Amino acid sequence: MKKQSTPEKHVFHVDGSRIAGDQVAFPDAEAQHLSRVLRLVPGDIVRVVDGDGGLYRVRLDAVTRNGALGKIMEALPSPAEPLVRCTVAVGLLKHAGRYETMLEKVTELGAVRIVPLLSERCERSEVKESRSHGILVAAMKQCGAARLPRLDASTRLDRFLDEPVVGLRLVCHESGSDRRPLADVLREYGSGDVTVLVGPEGGFTEAELSRTRAAGYVPVSLGARRLRTETAAIAAVSIILNMTGR
Repeated sequence: MKKQSTPEKHVFHVDGSRIAGDQVAFPDAEAQHLSRVLRLVPGDIVRVVDGDGGLYRVRLDAVTRNGALGKIMEALPSPAEPLVRCTVAVGLLKHAGRYETMLEKVTELGAVRIVPLLSERCERSEVKESRSHGILVAAMKQCGAARLPRLDASTRLDRFLDEPVVGLRLVCHESGSDRRPLADVLREYGSGDVTVLVGPEGGFTEAELSRTRAAGYVPVSLGARRLRTETAAIAAVSIILNMTGR
């Protein structure tokens, strides 16, 4: 006899567009996972996150090899979100796997927006949208969050700097007489939105750094060691969210 799944043991992502009233239509990938891998059946209870802060207990009503339907039994309190909205804009890397590691980890940490940046030293021009979205969804579910960060399309640095930005603006850089320890800048700032830029392999050029300064970005240091791009992005988001609240 099949052992009944523990209520709320399994978590699935269902976009809000697929939730109508108390009815939930699982997307194909999640339906296949719950039916073919987990072998869940009608009557099993799962958790569903909509990626926009919604969290629900859902009873499976219909499960086939190609689809699944459920009914919301209860809307649960949303998991706590970071007090600060952190946007991280990171130069694209030659090695996709390293960039994907960054996407996963900053999602787990609580970044609300991730911007793949195109700058002079970038060797790639885009990220794989579908694969990247899957990485963000898996990271959101793994860490117990209910809100999916926004992942922008690849954006030129100059275009990004033209955007109106609310809150503290930071640019990570490994040298320069005007850079300050990130922790010191955050202690003075207090609280509010934070946007942080991280360059690709080789960092930003001097001309690009000049443009970031002109746009109001404060050069900051993450310590004495020279960090890879993905490590710098993860470290920066971790420090920002740790020092400015949960």
